[in-house]
Amino acid sequence: MASLIRPSRPYPLPTGAEVVTRTLAKPKKLKSGAVVREWRFVRVKDGKKTLDCPLSADGTKYLKPSKKWYAKYRDADGVVRKVPLSANKDAAQQMLAEIVRKQERKKAGLHDPFEQHTRNPLAQHLDVWEATLKADGAGEKHARETARCARQVFARTGAVFVADVSASRVQQFLAELRNARTDLPAVDPAQEVFTKAQAAAALGVKPSAIPSLVKRHRLTATGNGKARRYPRAIVAALRARRATGMSVKTTNLYLDAAKAFMTWLVLDRRAGQNPLAHLSGGNVKLDRRHDRRPLSADELRRLLRAAETNPAPFRGLAGPDRVVLYAVAGATGFRAEELARLSPVAFDLNHSPPTVSLGAKDTKNGKSVVQPLPGELTEILTEYLADRTVDQPVWPGTWYQRAADMIRLDEDLAGIPYAVSGPDGPLYADFHCLRHTFIALLDRSGATLKEAMQLARHSDPKLTMAVYGRARLTDLGAAVGRLPSILCDSPAIEAAATGPRSDVPRDVPAGDSRGYEMGAGERGRRDCGENSFGPNLHALQ
Repeated sequence: MASLIRPSRPYPLPTGAEVVTRTLAKPKKLKSGAVVREWRFVRVKDGKKTLDCPLSADGTKYLKPSKKWYAKYRDADGVVRKVPLSANKDAAQQMLAEIVRKQERKKAGLHDPFEQHTRNPLAQHLDVWEATLKADGAGEKHARETARCARQVFARTGAVFVADVSASRVQQFLAELRNARTDLPAVDPAQEVFTKAQAAAALGVKPSAIPSLVKRHRLTATGNGKARRYPRAIVAALRARRATGMSVKTTNLYLDAAKAFMTWLVLDRRAGQNPLAHLSGGNVKLDRRHDRRPLSADELRRLLRAAETNPAPFRGLAGPDRVVLYAVAGATGFRAEELARLSPVAFDLNHSPPTVSLGAKDTKNGKSVVQPLPGELTEILTEYLADRTVDQPVWPGTWYQRAADMIRLDEDLAGIPYAVSGPDGPLYADFHCLRHTFIALLDRSGATLKEAMQLARHSDPKLTMAVYGRARLTDLGAAVGRLPSILCDSPAIEAAATGPRSDVPRDVPAGDSRGYEMGAGERGRRDCGENSFGPNLHALQ
């Protein structure tokens, strides 16, 4: 039988506490010969109230009842439970009745198995999910960024509990991210020069971010130190960039994170359904923001020469260090973070062919790799690695966090454009373009698709073909030039090429010589022949 109780907790007896003695019943109500039982109480302060709390048997502690009423009941599995309810007895009585009702429904098989989890806020579930991602082997950065995207989706859509998640609100939020921003702080139209703090306020960023933004976008400020000022043109250019909405690819990341979280809730038996399961991301082909382009072999050689002569170090990497780094990147297709983890023991230059290896924990796909190296790098690497500490990174430091800025310094010196126009938007030559260069050079060398996939460590041939192995226009032009002839050496073509014919009467439409040459139709069939279906370009000359 379910009941309300107020359990007591023992507390140490205060010094000098007043102890009173009471009986359980009045003397006139006692039966003849009955023993009068006495109870001792101590008077203690509880806020503004004075309570008489019973003493323990040894008289050293007193028992103080809890502020809340508790429900004592037997659940559907036959286990006795004690659950805190409310300090108000009437409210606690109603809560107890609801508990009893739910247990009866559970006995009848009509309960909601997700009820306990739906009462917990999404923030609590997100913390558990992030910890689960890390436990499943996801990298620290990947787990943190994925959870951050999911948190922002639910926070911006007003979802506090699982029941608050709405697909329509998520779609609206993603559309707002893609639209141009209109929430940037207003700027005084008469102000022509800005301090760092003023520029940061105009952009809605921290002041520490201003110098890197100016440097990254090749803008020029005036003055040094505290006297450094930013012209209005710089602030306007940065505001225009910041006001641009997010790309479809970026908003797809937010959607994927939210959907992955909701899927985990279902798989972990925390929710009954995924309200975002039917949503799909946008078409990234229609909104390309940062596609890379491969460098040509000549551009790669110019980059190496420029790095060798560039006196400016970048985060501890001098020009000669960057030369070897770029060469290894272009010859292996390794990513910046993978290169930063290489130590001298990873290189086996005495093997045939020479190789460089990475452990599974150091690669993006979580698989170990042994990559062959071209023979021309053996001598360079042997000399370069001779004085390196065996268990230390070959290229130490944090350069990989700003690898795009690093390679751009050497590209500027080499005269290699960082961005060029492409059919779907700008094509960039950042550090990751060296990986594209590696695959493009494999295409030039005649490597098969299977070989290119294995060397690029791709699991999908579409990625190798569509993203990295793009054929250049010159290659396509050469392929078109090898087509067989599809045009015939006919009078009509000659007329189109040289002008009107003199042997055709004036009343015959231009180009129509049928019936004025012997067997014109047969001649056409004879000239074209059964094996000719390509253009005879000599007829047009």
